[in-house]
Amino acid sequence: NDNANYCKCDNCAASDAKYGAPSGTLLAFVNRIAEVIGKKYPDVLVHTFAYDYTVEAPDGITAGDNVFVQICNIFECQSHSLTDPCNEESYAEFKKWSDIAKQVGVWDYPGNWACHYIPNPIYTYDNLHGLYSNFADLNPILYYSNSYMGNISGEFAEMRYHLAGRFMWDPYFTEDEYNDYVESFIKAYYGPGYKEILDTIALMQEKTATVHVEYANVYHSSPSGMFGMYFYRVIDELIAGMNSARLKTV
Repeated sequence: NDNANYCKCDNCAASDAKYGAPSGTLLAFVNRIAEVIGKKYPDVLVHTFAYDYTVEAPDGITAGDNVFVQICNIFECQSHSLTDPCNEESYAEFKKWSDIAKQVGVWDYPGNWACHYIPNPIYTYDNLHGLYSNFADLNPILYYSNSYMGNISGEFAEMRYHLAGRFMWDPYFTEDEYNDYVESFIKAYYGPGYKEILDTIALMQEKTATVHVEYANVYHSSPSGMFGMYFYRVIDELIAGMNSARLKTV
């Protein structure tokens, strides 16, 4: 649970090899449980995860009709759509799981869990519309946004929650609707300093568009890494914008 320390005994290793991934061993186990449960409770779904070492979909096995697989996209780049080349492997796993399981869901990780000060994901319409519409195209029965808001962060967590809710309601809503929604929330939440906040967000979006930030995932941890160094180059402008907004708000 929540680690990669799975059993590597001879029997389990042979099963992993048979299915091409440890997820096959897990799914075979879950299927057996689901078969027993289904006889007494035919309307109950048995829930399991494609997470960490089981995120890679297996070969030669499908999920039982009453098995629900929730795919945890912990390794994807969150600053680009699932169809972006940097997410090619993650998207392939999503599609493969949706092929072998009748019921799939998404467990999403917006934000950066290892370095809360790094603004991640970048809020652009193309980025978020791409992510959520790609998820919707997989026909999930559940989407869960495993986000954080209580910690200090550098990417407007409150707005992220509202945007996640709006995209869950309609993952295909238009860019004009998106822009109106963002501005109305920023204005209502931040008050008199909202224009400076919008300018700060626009700066992040502009720099992301001109510098391709690859693989900004949930555990892209070091500010000394590519993503962090990118924001260090504009940190003075970002701080100036936030300070200007604060002076108008207080």
